[in-house]
Amino acid sequence: MTTRDPRDLLIVEPQAGGHHFQPYLSFALGALVANGYRPWLMTTARARAHPAMAALDDAAQGQLRSVLMPDPYARPTRGSSLGLMAQQLRYWRAVASGYRALAPELRFGLSLVMGYDSMSRVLALRGSPLGGCPFVALSIHTKHHWPALGIGAGGRALGFSRWCFERVLRARDCAGMLSIDQTLIDAYAGNDQLAPKLRWLPDPGEVAAHPPRAQARAALGLDAHAPMVLAYGVLDQRKRIDALLAAALLARCQPQVVLAGSCAAVVDALKASAAWSTLAGQGRLHLLDRYVDVADEARLFAAVDLVWVGYGSSFDGQSAVIAQAASAGRVLLGRAGGLIGRTIERHRLGAVTDPDDQPATAAQLDRLLASPPDAAMRDNLRRFAASRSCKAYADAWLAALNAWAHSPMRQSPTPKE
Repeated sequence: MTTRDPRDLLIVEPQAGGHHFQPYLSFALGALVANGYRPWLMTTARARAHPAMAALDDAAQGQLRSVLMPDPYARPTRGSSLGLMAQQLRYWRAVASGYRALAPELRFGLSLVMGYDSMSRVLALRGSPLGGCPFVALSIHTKHHWPALGIGAGGRALGFSRWCFERVLRARDCAGMLSIDQTLIDAYAGNDQLAPKLRWLPDPGEVAAHPPRAQARAALGLDAHAPMVLAYGVLDQRKRIDALLAAALLARCQPQVVLAGSCAAVVDALKASAAWSTLAGQGRLHLLDRYVDVADEARLFAAVDLVWVGYGSSFDGQSAVIAQAASAGRVLLGRAGGLIGRTIERHRLGAVTDPDDQPATAAQLDRLLASPPDAAMRDNLRRFAASRSCKAYADAWLAALNAWAHSPMRQSPTPKE
């Protein structure tokens, strides 16, 4: 068997929005290129046309080439178990189709599967769609280990999820898996077979610039002096924007609320609510419903005093917004419990609350917005930000690839439909 150079790297990422292109992929690309990797991106036409593609090109210093694959999200996804399994199969088939269509002269020694969670079960059942090319996977949502650790529910079909995860890890063409959840790595620490294939990847978030607050507020058209709280990212039901608006109405400090990012239908529905109408009528609600580029992202985090990560009880995962807020020196208010609550409490980055308890949440807003963070809090935010910076994230990728990329792999057959 001819050994291919693992520096000839195929990155599989058909999605651009959320954290897919920015920061997960763009933060890694600069370090990969600087260390001699020759990356190609296999993605969709829709993702390649996304504004975040410019961040990838910048990070790769013009050295990123791309090829197209079918769009696995061209059809709507049903929320049932069968519907989610069908979506995973569409994703797997799209990757397999894209890989088979590659020009014969494109020979890759390693693949990065950035969306492992989108085909985790089908990957276990059908094997890799990458024709035997060794792959390193990134997992964001693996959670079958959570119930045993008291973090939260582990999702549907817990035992099956565990079996699929471990089957993928044992596959010879799986070089290893990175996870943003340290508790997953800890859960397998005693497993001599699987632990070497698992590494923690810091959930990255780093605001690129730090303009003066007054300048940032002026540029965004925000009040120069009012206390201000930000909800940032994909503004969907998980973010509990309704709870934030209700608490802001009750808070004595009368904070202004800034909602920035892509709005889901649930947020559009909130526009008819009394809380929305009241806050908007008082000039205390500001909405930026669009893709936020790095310049406006820096202005937003500079402008506000507090960042909201009060996710609903159905979401126990992590949020890269925590690291972004910390890098800008902004305290956080999140939901107690889950990985977000654990992170805020463990690193002392702000406070936690029950979003359904509106008076308690309002009281936390009043307390946190009463004065700027003290020296101890600023130190906590700086330490946490350093551990989740672009450099820390990129270094973790490089360390993993250095450890795994040259491991002997068994060639697998090209996937069949």
